[in-house]
Amino acid sequence: MGADLSKRLVPDELWELAAPLPPTFGTSPATAHRRFTVWTEAGLWRRLHRAVLDELGARSEVDWASAMVDAASVRARRGDR
Repeated sequence: MGADLSKRLVPDELWELAAPLPPTFGTSPATAHRRFTVWTEAGLWRRLHRAVLDELGARSEVDWASAMVDAASVRARRGDR
């Protein structure tokens, strides 16, 4: 069941796109957390998101009719209403 879920969430084609982006992952929870933090600060998730959007856009598979923006992706500006 876990393998089926992981294949649905990250199919081989997506993994091939994403695999070159992150450096080698550590084994301990402390190392994993530290590397996740470093990757976040280095903009890995933004680059991964862009790589997926670029690939989907090249295939004309991005449906911009439905889009969602959340506070984790876009910073709110002060004073705007």
